Amino acid sequence: KEERARKERQEEGFQCLKKEEEVREKRLQEEARLQEIERKVLNKFECAHYTNLTHHRNVGHDLQDDSGKFYCDQLRHSDVSPDWEGTGWYRFTGSSGTRMPTKAPGIHRCGTYLTGWLKGNHSSTPSSTFDTTVCFNYGNECYSSVDIKVTNCKSYFVYFLPDAPSCHYRYCATNDRI
Repeated sequence: KEERARKERQEEGFQCLKKEEEVREKRLQEEARLQEIERKVLNKFECAHYTNLTHHRNVGHDLQDDSGKFYCDQLRHSDVSPDWEGTGWYRFTGSSGTRMPTKAPGIHRCGTYLTGWLKGNHSSTPSSTFDTTVCFNYGNECYSSVDIKVTNCKSYFVYFLPDAPSCHYRYCATNDRI
């Protein structure tokens, strides 16, 4: 009996050690997965090479800026936004906001007539890049649209934005939570 009890205790000990090893292995795998995500984010070109959009883009701003001017995100137009540099990767920062709104903000906001907003949601997966659409609101929520890319850079988003279809179309921002 004693031998059998000793073997059972020994078997229980082995099972306990086996479970501890499995937990340790899962923890190591999760740490490796998180390190890989971090590496991918750090290696995403667009997460380090973008232009900041800061100029009166918040959906809370009225139609005009302090100068009374209406802007557009079209490089060759006389009313081009001061922070617009043509098609490329952009990040919303400062009082402008931190991300594109995912609901139509209405017309005559963020320093323009036709307000650009993200039709869809932002990805919660770090280092992911996805294709989506920006709608421009004027009369109806998606009066006009363009295709864009969005990358989740872990603590912020960057957007690959083309020149707007016309003037006065402009990409807007918000500080609203996702």
